[in-house]
Parts: sequence; structure tokens; C-alpha cells
Amino acid sequence: MAPRPFALPYNVGIDICHVPRIVRFLITPSLPSSITASQRPGRITKLLDRIYHPLEQRYYWARFGGDGVSIDIISKHIAGRWAAKEAVIKAVKPRRILLRDVVVLSHPRDSSDPSSGGVYAVVLDRPFDTKATPKPTPVTKHKPLKFFDKNKPKLQALQAEDIAKSVQGLEGEIVNLSISHDGDYACAVCIAPTMHATPTSE
Repeated sequence: MAPRPFALPYNVGIDICHVPRIVRFLITPSLPSSITASQRPGRITKLLDRIYHPLEQRYYWARFGGDGVSIDIISKHIAGRWAAKEAVIKAVKPRRILLRDVVVLSHPRDSSDPSSGGVYAVVLDRPFDTKATPKPTPVTKHKPLKFFDKNKPKLQALQAEDIAKSVQGLEGEIVNLSISHDGDYACAVCIAPTMHATPTSE
């Protein structure tokens, strides 16, 4: 019997991002990588405006907006998101989309369910309109969460609930994602259904 084509029309995209590339953008040679995120808000905001949807920016500021978060930590996070978006763009070809047309989100974690968590993405039905959407304020309404903060689960639940409500307002198609980090590299793989080509906002 001859080989049969895969039953479902799925495409796969993969991308890798060099974390030091993000670090170099966020700092200058005269500043150490141990500098905290709050000490360089201008560079970070510029990068987030370039690649993040406003909902992703809200998630970022809620998680990393306080003092004490190093550039190394947030660079790994941004590199993973960048790789994920590029993987999605490759997986949905021939449809042409931009980085902010892909919204990378996290599934809620449940301590009673080891399989919970992980990431996914929403590919917006329409190109993201930078003029029609106000930029989020680069501050968090919650103080930064410390590892042993007794209020951490409660604050995380409030943030997750707030973002979950906003996710319901997104119009787009969900695709599966996996993000992995190893040393100086972040890698992402996307599995997406075949999509028809649509015009971009370019």
C-alpha cells in the first residue's frame, strides 16, 4: 500500500532565538546584565511595542514590572515569546501576519493537575491596528511577587482572572505551541491548521 497523506491539514513551524541578542538590545556595554528591568524601562517598552500585543504587554508588566527582576530573566522570557511568534508565522503560511498579530498566552496552572499550564497562541483574524489600540501603562497594579511571598497565589489568581477576561475579547484562531530554553537559546514549535492567505497591515 502506498504512503497516505496525513489525515488533517496541519502545518508545523519552528524557530530559535539567541537570548544574548535580546540582552544586547536592552543594555549597553557600559551596563551589566545584572541591572534590573525597572532601571531600563525605556528600552524594554520600545521592544514590547514592536513585538507584543497590548494584552501580552499587560501580562508582561504584571509579571515583571516591579523591582528586582534582572535583564537576564526577562530576556529569556522575551526570547521565548519571539521564537514562538516566528514559529507561528511559519506555521500559518501562506497567510501573511506580523509579530503583533500573534498573541502568545499561558494556560492557567492548577497545582492539583500536573498536566496544566503551558502556552498557546491566538492568531488574530484581522491585522493588529496600532492606532486604534491604546498602549498599556508600563507599571503593574500589584507589587512584584517574591518566591516565598505568602500572597503570591492570591495575586497570581487575580492577575490570571483579569487577563482571562481580556482573552475572551480576542477574535482569532488558537494554535498549539511549545517553548523550550537551553542555555543561551530559546526554541519554539507551533502546530497550526492550514489557513488561507489574508492581507497584512503593512
